[in-house]
Amino acid sequence: MSTPKRKANGTWTLLVHFSGKRRNLTLGRITAAKAEDFRFNIDCLMEHVRSEAKLLPRRLQVWVSELDETHKTQLSELGLFDYRSAGMTVEQLTKEYVSEYSKRTDITAS
Repeated sequence: MSTPKRKANGTWTLLVHFSGKRRNLTLGRITAAKAEDFRFNIDCLMEHVRSEAKLLPRRLQVWVSELDETHKTQLSELGLFDYRSAGMTVEQLTKEYVSEYSKRTDITAS
């Protein structure tokens, strides 16, 4: 894992290597201490996955729940945890509605 780097525009980035994958995370305009804390938490996540433990420690669960969706998606693509967006597209919602509606027996086709 690399150390957090500050860009000229004031944003912080962090290059994460895990299981043969590499991802450059943009942390945003945060303090150096928060950037270092972000790196530390990712290191803890990597160690947790390597140890093959089932549940995340409470502190990491809270930290992961506070991440924005972009970071959750990027870290799940690296294999650090399983994250699926809870959102639905309009197409998915429509298909689900039609399939549920067609199963109803208390209404007629008309």
